[in-house]
Amino acid sequence: MIRLICLLVLVFAAACGGGGSGVCDGKDCVCTGASCDVGCANGDCNQQCADGNCTFSCAGGSCDQDCQGDRCNFSCAGGNCDQACALGSICTFSCDGGGCDQFCGGNPNCTATCSGPGCTRL
Repeated sequence: MIRLICLLVLVFAAACGGGGSGVCDGKDCVCTGASCDVGCANGDCNQQCADGNCTFSCAGGSCDQDCQGDRCNFSCAGGNCDQACALGSICTFSCDGGGCDQFCGGNPNCTATCSGPGCTRL
């Protein structure tokens, strides 16, 4: 049993390299630490950066990407993603499939680009 728990901890740590840590339960991931890089190939994921520097990608689309950390780089190739940046964070958002809601909330350190129809920048 202890070996199984250690294996699971190592798998989660490998998903978020660079000294950071990530806890993923199915398609829901929360990342903390120095850096975290998490991809979602099939889409429909919840990706939250709670601390540190995070890079999230959503190839399948329909992801919720939320930055509460220091610096976030979010990409949504499949479109229809919600991308949000906290006021104290530095964020770069890209949406290549259209239909994304990108929330910067007046944060001067938030950059959002979107190609395709139906993008909303707030």
